[in-house]
Formats: sequence, structure tokens, C-alpha cells
Amino acid sequence: MNVMLLDDEGKNKTYNMKKEADSMKKEADSMKKEADSMKKETDSMKKEADSMKEKDELEECLVCFDTISNKKYVECELCNRKCHKDCYNRFVRKNPFFSMKCFQCQTKSINFKKKKRYNSCCFC
Repeated sequence: MNVMLLDDEGKNKTYNMKKEADSMKKEADSMKKEADSMKKETDSMKKEADSMKEKDELEECLVCFDTISNKKYVECELCNRKCHKDCYNRFVRKNPFFSMKCFQCQTKSINFKKKKRYNSCCFC
């Protein structure tokens, strides 16, 4: 009878150890799932940040809403808004009140600029 009791105790210990191992595996799996979801969230946030940067880099004209590429443009020193030089001139002809004024902030802080092109064949 004593032998059976020892065997029962041994079985109970191994059964309890198996239960603990299973619960630890479940905890590890749940932690892994949480880590994966956090990684997905950070990836999506990075993608959103990248798309915001791309939108900021693609500046559009205040008048025609086209992107400002290698054309001449006008920029406000105060609010840094840009528009094409031709669009600005057309708008000012129709609205003389805005001559040398920004459309957005309405201050006299307009600069006429041209995007720089670097020519590597000439050092003049």
C-alpha cells in the first residue's frame, strides 16, 4: 500500500509539472502575440510617417494645385507657402490688392525663386 501511495505522489508531481509547463507555454504564446501586434502597430505608424513626409515633399501651388517641380515659383518668407510664378502673376493681375502679398497670410513677404539646377559640364 505504501508503494501505491508513492506512485500516486509521483504521478501527481509530474501531472502538476506538465500543467505548469502548459500554462507557461500559453503565457509565452500570448506574449508573442502581443509583441507581434505591437510590431504591426509600429510598422503602420512608420508607414503613416513616411506617407506624411512624402506629402510634405510634394508641394502644390496655391492657385492651380499642381505640384511645384522645376518651374519658377514664388515663396512667402513668413508661412513658406509656394505657388508658380505664372499663376501668381495671373492672380495678381485679376486681384491687384495682392501684389507682393502672400495669398495665405496676406503679408508683404514674397520672394521670387527659381529651383537651382546644377550643371556639371561647366564651371562658369
